[in-house]
Amino acid sequence: MREIKYLRQFDSKHIVKLLDAYESPSFCYLVMEFCRGGDLFKFLMNSQPFHPLFARQFVQQICDGLLELKKQSLIHRDLKT
Repeated sequence: MREIKYLRQFDSKHIVKLLDAYESPSFCYLVMEFCRGGDLFKFLMNSQPFHPLFARQFVQQICDGLLELKKQSLIHRDLKT
């Protein structure tokens, strides 16, 4: 429930947005913004070696998102592409 609270108030182009949340007696469901690239690990494992400029831009975007979270004293535990 705490994660839902923080996600609802957080707005960043680098962090997946929470669209809605539902709770059943057994589960909590988060409806998130669609990420075309999917899971970061799978993306990296299925990709060819990156051109250094692409890799730099890619890592910069991740760092920008993490910096925005740090400013709010938050930690992201599920990075995606």
